[in-house]
Amino acid sequence: MPTKYRAKDLTFDTAITRPLSPTPPKENSTRSSPPTVPGPRPSLAAPTSSMRSTAQEDEPPTTPPPFEPIPATRPASNTVDAHAVIASVTREPAPPAERDDPPPYSAIRRMPQSRSERKHWMLQTLYNRIDGLSFNLPGPVFPKINRDSFIRQGRADLVEGRTINDIGNTIFSHCRTWNASRCNVRLPADFNPLARTVKCEVISDSDLFESPTHLLVLTSGTGRFKSTTQIPVHELLYLAQCHNFKSGLFPPSQPKRVQEEDGTYSVTLPVITLSVPANHCFGLLDDYLYHRNVTYFFQQLASPLMPTPNEAVEFETNFQRRQYYVRLLVQHFSFPQLVRRLLAIHHLHQDAESIGVVDVSFWRVVNVSWFCVGAALKGKKNQMARLQESRLVSGRGVSGRSYSMPQVQS
Repeated sequence: MPTKYRAKDLTFDTAITRPLSPTPPKENSTRSSPPTVPGPRPSLAAPTSSMRSTAQEDEPPTTPPPFEPIPATRPASNTVDAHAVIASVTREPAPPAERDDPPPYSAIRRMPQSRSERKHWMLQTLYNRIDGLSFNLPGPVFPKINRDSFIRQGRADLVEGRTINDIGNTIFSHCRTWNASRCNVRLPADFNPLARTVKCEVISDSDLFESPTHLLVLTSGTGRFKSTTQIPVHELLYLAQCHNFKSGLFPPSQPKRVQEEDGTYSVTLPVITLSVPANHCFGLLDDYLYHRNVTYFFQQLASPLMPTPNEAVEFETNFQRRQYYVRLLVQHFSFPQLVRRLLAIHHLHQDAESIGVVDVSFWRVVNVSWFCVGAALKGKKNQMARLQESRLVSGRGVSGRSYSMPQVQS
């Protein structure tokens, strides 16, 4: 398996233990063959988020929850935006340490100390507040990329004698080859993230191999929570789709594959360090920048089944079809699994805003996925409440903890 991704897989535990901090300022801003996955995808695989939204939800939906068009603005009400709650949940004051309350915060880390307590605390918080949350997550609008954008990045060499359409055609014709080529780049086991260059093994001798131009080292967190992820990338693809990279981040690089004395191949890549809010979810964004398949991207984020090709645009405007996806989410996933997807979309939104993704289709899919998973969470809570009530009426209620969240199993 290629070692270009060295982050932990996104599990519920790793998702909630990373600090859900606001998106860093722009100055700190910055996998994966083409998708051919048939059949069902029951879980979010991540190697799988900040404009504050303004939408108003009706009363908590049943299962499946009803759909209404998302309004562009929201009148003053008691409805709280879910994205703001998740982003600020670690900064809330400590809850009272009563018997039936979730485990208390750590005075230093501002969250429960043990991993199991943190997981239950996050589930409890979202479960208790889900009825008052709205789920609308529109993306920011960044300026379009043009020739001047490359010049400001210090890469006038990439646009010399070329129009922006020429660059787009180059990316379109080479992105699949680039994606396949970087899967054949293997990092050394003793890689040092602080190094300026790294010599990587190439496990392909194909004449079609097109080497990545840089190794992107993504960092998140601070202190004991700091983690890194390494991804080989092609500079032209990133500079043509992202607006917030600081000037000179991608130095000129034209690495060539060379053959060693023992017959193996290698390539030396310059190392770039980039701070992002959640590097464990960046693989979803990296995938999209290479394949640009909105249908597959929506399936990664929200749908338990593979959408048909003609739904690449339909799911954005067809409320009946979105209701169908919400019903599938409620049927196929537990409450913790839905929360895991919600957190992944939240982190993805933060990562994309930090590097300034300009693709409007990307932000539409993120917004629709956020809305569908949020509606499924509300429907799942109602389903769990009805199940708990039926057990109590039938005399089969479960004794033990008296949390308001009935028997949530992860």
